[in-house]
Amino acid sequence: MRIHIITPFYRRHLVDVLIKRLEPFDIEWHPICDSVDMQPFEGGTLQWIHPLLVPPLQPSPMTAHRKCNDFLDAGDIVDDDYYCFMGDDDMYEDGFFDVTRDIISAEHPGVIICSQYRGNATPACDVGHHPFHALVMTRLEDIRAGNIGMPQYLVRGDILKQVRFQEYEIWGDGYFAEELRRRFPNDIRFASDSWCFGGYFQPGRYTSADTFRKPSWTLPEVTR
Repeated sequence: MRIHIITPFYRRHLVDVLIKRLEPFDIEWHPICDSVDMQPFEGGTLQWIHPLLVPPLQPSPMTAHRKCNDFLDAGDIVDDDYYCFMGDDDMYEDGFFDVTRDIISAEHPGVIICSQYRGNATPACDVGHHPFHALVMTRLEDIRAGNIGMPQYLVRGDILKQVRFQEYEIWGDGYFAEELRRRFPNDIRFASDSWCFGGYFQPGRYTSADTFRKPSWTLPEVTR
């Protein structure tokens, strides 16, 4: 059983810090790139990095969720592996995947839902004006569009093969989660005290550690 992180990739300037943060997790990383975004991976990559070349997003207003579907369409999904979707400015807390591996070993659930911390401010550069209150997931009713983000669910491969993202919906990640809730409610396990960091590398979102939920958390080393 392996854990895979699928990332609609654009922010080429973050590739080094993403690799630095992801490598200790012992995961398989799949950056989904068009020909321009692929440039940092040309000439070879580490064995755990698997870039996928896809067409540019068009026509507008097609969203990054199409890149997630490109990965699903590639057809290389293993039934017993687990898959999560992380934006290229998101991240997971240290030890996150140790916890999820323990859950998988004990229960082998179809879906694991974690909580999301979103910094201490909404910066002007956030075109979606995403607020900074935490998204704490404890029950099925919490799974709804606008209240859950793309990095908050890990999905077992056999279930992932049965769902897709809405490519023209800005809240497509939330609608994807709602579909998991509707179709597989008995397969969902909550890991409420396991956290992803939404917009972790977004300039101006993580400026203070005063509201951190855990003393082990750190401010991002790169925000640009």
